[in-house]
Amino acid sequence: MATSPHICCPDSCLILFDDFNRSAVGCLWDDRQGNWSINTNRLRESGNSGALIIAQRQVPELSFSVSVETPSVPENAKYRVIVNYVDDDNYHFAEFEFLSNTLKIRLYKRSGGSNSLLLERSWNDVNVIDMEESFGVCLSEKIFWASQKYDPYQVWITNPTLHSGGYRAGLGNGAGIQIEYDNFYLEETGDTRSGCVKCSCRCNDVPLPMNLTAHCTFSGGFAACDPVSVPLQAITPGSPEFSQGEWYGSATVDCSDCPGPLESFDVYVRFQCGACTENASRQYQVWASGYSGSGTACEVPEGVTCDPLSIPFETIVGFLNEGGACSEQSGDRVDLDIEITD
Repeated sequence: MATSPHICCPDSCLILFDDFNRSAVGCLWDDRQGNWSINTNRLRESGNSGALIIAQRQVPELSFSVSVETPSVPENAKYRVIVNYVDDDNYHFAEFEFLSNTLKIRLYKRSGGSNSLLLERSWNDVNVIDMEESFGVCLSEKIFWASQKYDPYQVWITNPTLHSGGYRAGLGNGAGIQIEYDNFYLEETGDTRSGCVKCSCRCNDVPLPMNLTAHCTFSGGFAACDPVSVPLQAITPGSPEFSQGEWYGSATVDCSDCPGPLESFDVYVRFQCGACTENASRQYQVWASGYSGSGTACEVPEGVTCDPLSIPFETIVGFLNEGGACSEQSGDRVDLDIEITD
C-alpha cells in the first residue's frame, strides 16, 4: 500500500494513490471531457481545453488534500486540480499556468457551468519549462489552498463556500496543450481527521489569511512619531508539512510632530509563523527594521486571540541604537511595539 507523501500523516489519511503504472486509464477514473490515456505509465491529456477526469473514490467528509506530479512542464500549459466535485458544472479547482518566465496560480469556484475566479497570484522569473513539477491543493470549510511545491509558491483563501455533496476530486487541462500527470494522492485533511495535513499557518486551528496588518507604535526617542499600520502579504511558503509561513511589508513613519528635525522613514516588518528563534515554545516571531535599527521579538502568549486575530509581541527594546531620535524626547533609545491582526 502506498503511503502519504506528507511525513506527518498516517496512512489512514490516504484515500487514493495512483501511479498510473498500467496500459489503460481503467476503472479508478471517470473520463468526463477531453482525451485521456495512459502513456509510458503516466496519465496524458492530448490537448483539449476544459478536459476533465474524476477519481471514482470519494472522501468521507468535505476535506481534500491532493498532491500530483508532472514529468515535464510544456510552455503555456495550464494544469488543473479538481476538488469538491458534484458534477461537471459544480466544483472547485486550482489552476497552475506556466508561461515562459511566469507562474500564475488561480483558485476558482465553478457553479452552474460558470467559473468564478476567487484569487489569482503571479510570480515572475519562474522558469520550469521542460522540468518536473509537483502541485498541492487543500480544500475544507476552513481553507482553499494551492501550491506549486518544488520551489514553492502558494495562494489561499479562508472560509470558502463549498458545494454540498461534492466528495470527489480529479484533474483537468485548462489549455489546448498536451500535458501529463503522475503519482496522484488524494487524502483527507487535518480539518476533519486528526493527524492529517493542515495547510497554511494556524492560530488555534484558524488559518491565517494571506494578507495581515502589523500595527507599530514607537516610544522613547521616537515617541512623537505617529503609529503606523504596515500591510503584510504572504511571501514564502513553509515547510513541506505546510506548517509555517512568512508575511512581509513596509510603510512610511510620519515624524512631522517631532519637536526636532527628523525626516520620515520607512519601517519594514517580517512576520513569521513557526518556532520563535529566541523562544522555541512560542509559535510566532516578528522582525522589524527602519532608520538605523532593527530587532526581533516573540509573541506574548497570554495576549494572543485567534478570532478575531490579534498577536501582540514583546517590545523590541533598543530598536534604534544610535542617533536620530527626536530632540527633547526621552533619550536616543527607541522601543517598538507590534501587534499583528487580520
